[in-house]
Amino acid sequence: MEDIKSVTEPIEKEKAWEDLGRPEPTIQYSYTVIVDRDGAIHTQVSEPSDKVSRRANTFDIYSTCKDLVSDIESQLLADRVARAVVSSLQPADSAKELRERLMSALSDRGIETPGA
Repeated sequence: MEDIKSVTEPIEKEKAWEDLGRPEPTIQYSYTVIVDRDGAIHTQVSEPSDKVSRRANTFDIYSTCKDLVSDIESQLLADRVARAVVSSLQPADSAKELRERLMSALSDRGIETPGA
């Protein structure tokens, strides 16, 4: 049997799909976000094809953008929490801490230590 990729005539392609069974599209809908140099934002909706089931509508674009923003915010929050936990787990420099406490105690008693 001929490979479907080697068939170039549209009618032959359709006959080959009838014989083989057309695969279901793997992408529900698709769109591209375009940002111009002046900052204008546009969306370009993909037409249905062998890979795309249907055109994206306004709600599809809105909901997927909202989901993306939520995912990014969650990642940023997780990153902040991870940095806070890692910094609290790092051992404190006891010599530096002791020096700071000594400087503070001397300063409280009015003793200046400019060279320290």
